[in-house]
Amino acid sequence: MATKGEGARRQRTTLGATRESLLEAGEELVREQARDRAASIAGALGHIRSADVAARAGVSKGMIYHLWPSQEAYRRELLIRLAHSSTVESFVATESPDVLDAFDAADTAIAAVANLTLDRALGDEQWFVFMEVSSYLANEQVREAMAEGQADALANASAFFAAGLQRWGLRMRPGYRVEDLVLLTRALSRGITLQAKVSVEALFEERPWRSKGKWSLYTVGISALFDALTEPAE
Repeated sequence: MATKGEGARRQRTTLGATRESLLEAGEELVREQARDRAASIAGALGHIRSADVAARAGVSKGMIYHLWPSQEAYRRELLIRLAHSSTVESFVATESPDVLDAFDAADTAIAAVANLTLDRALGDEQWFVFMEVSSYLANEQVREAMAEGQADALANASAFFAAGLQRWGLRMRPGYRVEDLVLLTRALSRGITLQAKVSVEALFEERPWRSKGKWSLYTVGISALFDALTEPAE
């Protein structure tokens, strides 16, 4: 027979799992709305209904008000969750590890990585979620969540870049770190995401780049960053 303490612990565990399910459900609903690039996080959060969240999570509507003092309190916590998760995702290496072995020449490998990243930026709603959440940076909790997300993801993304540099015979120039390259390329990717909400055509305009033919403006930009911050390893 369970003791009173064991019963209380099981109840806390169950409530914790339900809380997580409700937050996951809310995040799914917001991301679904973000697939419409004209939508905003403020609008998505404001239109989330308790009944829809509860139905998605498979619990009764009353659980939201049992776990949070109000629907607004739930939305605030959901915003903080989105701030962290979207920041982490925007730093995760979006390229397949196979890219590291698919190309021997640095130029063609970097161009392939850039093209894959552009496809992700234009096709995945998480980039748009990140841009929308960024509009809440005046909120200290949002800012802290995004800083934590960046710290959590930067090491993994830097390891991917470091492996690529080694494979392609490059190294960072004196005074620069791999983390600098990650931060700058991700900043450019985020800018591309914002540009896509205005006009996507310019992203595919081609310009001559060295003797490699014509590349998209985004690919040229990424290659220029690699040129500025890296050099041949030998």
